Amino acid sequence: MTGDFSATGGGILLSFVDGFAPAPGVVFDFLETSGTFDASAPVRVTGLLPGWEFSTHFDLATGRFTVTSLSQAVAAPTPALLLRLTDVEPATATEPARFSATVSGPAGAEVAIEASTDLGNNWRELGRLTFDGAGQGSFAGLAHPESIGSRQAFLRLRSLP
Repeated sequence: MTGDFSATGGGILLSFVDGFAPAPGVVFDFLETSGTFDASAPVRVTGLLPGWEFSTHFDLATGRFTVTSLSQAVAAPTPALLLRLTDVEPATATEPARFSATVSGPAGAEVAIEASTDLGNNWRELGRLTFDGAGQGSFAGLAHPESIGSRQAFLRLRSLP
């Protein structure tokens, strides 16, 4: 980054994903600036269980803001995704199964609803959405085309990267 950095009225968010949890002694070069750095900015952490200890340091000579792990971090478990079907109309010999669904999960996360008739590797995406700030979303009037004439239909909710 060129210039000065100040997080006045804001802060720094360290978000650990995909199960990564730093070990003691791991150092992250978090930010590099060519100007001054307001080191009083609050630092928040997500993706780890409470108790991880870390220190921050700004090196005026190099312009680097670093974070050093002081303890073994533990990755937070992935939040559950919940799916509740509503307005379900079963498939017939000529019409696909139709349904609506309400879903919940982590705020801002993106998910896809997928369908299959055999639970194998043949899943078809029927729709996708991003959870709102309260971790809610809904699908309305979806159809499962492969379900026509089938005796079974399966749905899954898949978290997207």
